[in-house]
Amino acid sequence: MSTMVDERLRRLRSELDDHTRIADRLGLDLERPLRSLNDGYPENAVALVGKLTEKLLKELWRHHGVEGDPSTKALNDLVKRCRPYIRSSTVLDALDDIRRLRNRSTHDGYDISDEDGLLAVRRLVDVLVWFTNTGSAALLGGEPDMAPEVARRCEFLAGLYVTLGYRQVKRFVLSPDTVYQLFCREAGMRLEYVELMLSRDADDLSTVLASSGGELLRTRLPKLTRFVVLDEDGGAAPGALHSMLGLDFRIVRYDGFVDTLVSLDTHLADLTSADSPEEPRAAVVAAALTTDPRTGESRMEQSGDAAELLTRLARGSANVLVTGRPGSGKSTLLRSLAGNPEIRRFRFYFDLGLKPKDEPFSEYAARLLAPAMTSDRSRAYELFLYLIRSGTALCVLDAVDEGVEESSPAGFLRLFTDLAAVLSAESAVVMSSRVAFLADSPQVRQLLDSGAGRSDTLRGWVQGHPTAEEVLRETSPRQAAGEARRTAEKQTQRGTSSPLGGSMVLAQHVAA
Repeated sequence: MSTMVDERLRRLRSELDDHTRIADRLGLDLERPLRSLNDGYPENAVALVGKLTEKLLKELWRHHGVEGDPSTKALNDLVKRCRPYIRSSTVLDALDDIRRLRNRSTHDGYDISDEDGLLAVRRLVDVLVWFTNTGSAALLGGEPDMAPEVARRCEFLAGLYVTLGYRQVKRFVLSPDTVYQLFCREAGMRLEYVELMLSRDADDLSTVLASSGGELLRTRLPKLTRFVVLDEDGGAAPGALHSMLGLDFRIVRYDGFVDTLVSLDTHLADLTSADSPEEPRAAVVAAALTTDPRTGESRMEQSGDAAELLTRLARGSANVLVTGRPGSGKSTLLRSLAGNPEIRRFRFYFDLGLKPKDEPFSEYAARLLAPAMTSDRSRAYELFLYLIRSGTALCVLDAVDEGVEESSPAGFLRLFTDLAAVLSAESAVVMSSRVAFLADSPQVRQLLDSGAGRSDTLRGWVQGHPTAEEVLRETSPRQAAGEARRTAEKQTQRGTSSPLGGSMVLAQHVAA
């Protein structure tokens, strides 16, 4: 083994030592792949990394209550089914690399080199870094000394900064409702720090700080990014906090913390300026077809207003496709949805009709989001994916059919391969298209189902079973009930079912 490879092994061994808590809890021997590499067996190292990854994903499967028994599943199936529950795009890419290398070493007869073995271990470290730094309850088992809601908030904020390239250096649980977090990242020749003091109650925070004399935030670290995160903007106690900690920190509401990283007003400026004053709309009856997630049985219910129905879906974790003829009001519906702060505080809107045909969606989204970023513009798309996949923000994608490079199945496939990255079990994504066959496509139904794993063959060709989804189809009220009934009959004939369930909504949205 070369000196360079030996040095990289030493660094990887040092990094793996940071994840002993996960290793001890799940019974993982993280050093076995390194020993195989050191002995000159990179193919064994890749296989061992695959086995370790399987154990991680099985634990993730059980934690999220994914339907089925994970003990009988291989790596490919585990990655597919757990994908909707992973918020980090970096982790998803790492899992794809591990799966690809494992498949090559096991099935393809591919000659595995030391570089392949090192890459497999490196990608395993990337997966572990995410779950360790975010304090994920899925693999670490939760925090008994922390209130569940505070633990959830800590995990979200940690994921936010890990997405931006930071790592968590320290975390102190000061009380069940108060936690201190310190993040750090390298930026050229300097180190950048972020300090967060998270508490649900300002009085509890004052009590905790009084017991320590406020020493936690009186560090020698650069006082550039320092936040006290509360349920309210300090309430009646901001003066007491400032007298104890000084003036070099910001008091921020938890539900508005994302505003410190991205300006929603800047992003939606063009949308709000182009909108005319809202005109009265005629409410139109909608027929909703709902499929039971386990039995596959369908039932139809009536909704009084298509716009109200879509608003209700957008408030939850639902991925919705709106189809209709040109001029039927799809864009009006979606623009009003994106411009309504009562639905979601954080909303992103993209008109794919304005996207250059040869520009991938990731580059298009990053280009439009960059001006709204307060900093870290190069990570705009990664931050966007995290906010959407975590269910924090609503994503509205208008005119999906106009964003394809070519109007063919292959063209739509390439576009949906890009768009699939935003869909998760927690996401709320609303899309519109003039092409009616999208709503009837089994492949699109699988893609839109927020609980079904995205098929591994999507990047080559989409295959999989049909599932139910939320689809808002603009049609005449007279046709709605009949079309819903015909759809139900088709599904009954096919024997289709949905892993997590969903609803097919047929409605008309008409501007008065």
